Amino acid sequence: MNPGTFDGPGSGVPLAQRNANIGASVLLTSSQTWTTPLSTYYTIYAVGGGASGARNDNSGGGEATASSGGGAGGLALKTIFLRAGTPLTITIGAGGAGQSTTNTNGNSGGNTIVTGGGLSMVGVGGGGGLRTKVGGTSGGATATVAGGAGGAASGGDNNITGGAGGTATAVAYNISGATGSNCCSGGGSIGWFGTAGRGGNAILTATGEIPGIIYNLNGGGAGVGGRGGDSTKNIDINDQGSYEGNASGASSNFRGTDRTSTGNASGPTGYDGATRGSITSTSWFLLTGAGGNGSGSTTVGPGAGAGGKSSVDAGLFGGVGGQSTRNAGLGCGSGGTTNSIGSSGDGGSGCVVITWGPL
Repeated sequence: MNPGTFDGPGSGVPLAQRNANIGASVLLTSSQTWTTPLSTYYTIYAVGGGASGARNDNSGGGEATASSGGGAGGLALKTIFLRAGTPLTITIGAGGAGQSTTNTNGNSGGNTIVTGGGLSMVGVGGGGGLRTKVGGTSGGATATVAGGAGGAASGGDNNITGGAGGTATAVAYNISGATGSNCCSGGGSIGWFGTAGRGGNAILTATGEIPGIIYNLNGGGAGVGGRGGDSTKNIDINDQGSYEGNASGASSNFRGTDRTSTGNASGPTGYDGATRGSITSTSWFLLTGAGGNGSGSTTVGPGAGAGGKSSVDAGLFGGVGGQSTRNAGLGCGSGGTTNSIGSSGDGGSGCVVITWGPL
């Protein structure tokens, strides 16, 4: 990964003001001591590690499984004057390892810490995704879990909690041929622009007559543009065959596309060589990219999340959708899975971005 030139992300402070005088920058993804090269103002961004999603058993007829995505790490950012030669001690939080054990919650991300020069910044790692499974009854049973919690942050001028994984809710009935469901939500993203994106929800409900089929709902991964797409469905007696609904990931500038019927949602468009706040097209860090399609196989851009049941990794700063073994971007969460797919993907490693202006 080439640090190149970074026109850093923003916060509650207007981006154009915060980044107008950036002269250089670096992206750090390993623990180290970093020494300031100049006496000037520095803006430091500390991002905690993202968490992995939970892994569940498969639903059989008359069973409901709910598996949620991992939370994103917290983001602390601070602008401070530092003299040349000031050593900063940087500890990068690891991403939560993908969950390979059946019927087990996801793994939390580690904390990213920056100290030295009067700094004491912490980006807390995101919380692992959750899972549950229930057997249906003639009256119906519901399995529901919240997404992995987003990590907190401290020590910055702005401290932004990471996006949570999506909620997963499944239902089952032991009537009409035994209706079952697998619902897997997406992973969250970090709050580069002040508000983090949650993972896409995967929620099945039942208010009418019940057919005897298996439902599979998979939420999308969050991205720079917002939350992942939600996959939602109310059971209908006319539903037949195999039902699978995959929401899309978020793009660099729009939330993911929801899915309320069988099939795959198309990802929203993203910036392409244009600007996102003060992130410019001359930077290596292009917050571009359309959201990943449901069941998508096309590489997504650095600002985008991967869709539900994606076969590709998320973008540089994107979460992964549910029922995918693929890995999340820096600081972001992976999606919940079941045994029909395998292990959940890894949560994204934490990172530190440092930008500084000319003398």
